[in-house]
Amino acid sequence: MTIADALATVCAVVFVLIVVVLSRLHLRNRLSNEHKTLGYSNDEAEELADQDIDRSPL
Repeated sequence: MTIADALATVCAVVFVLIVVVLSRLHLRNRLSNEHKTLGYSNDEAEELADQDIDRSPL
């Protein structure tokens, strides 16, 4: 494995991690907004969104 291959692998892993983190944040925000429309306070909506994400299979 050359240095270029190693660098490409590291970049790919970092890219995947960034995508996973951003998608989780987007999902959390969307779920939180849905809970807010149901009448929950900001804190309750965020807590419920976190619980929903923790229960999801992904």
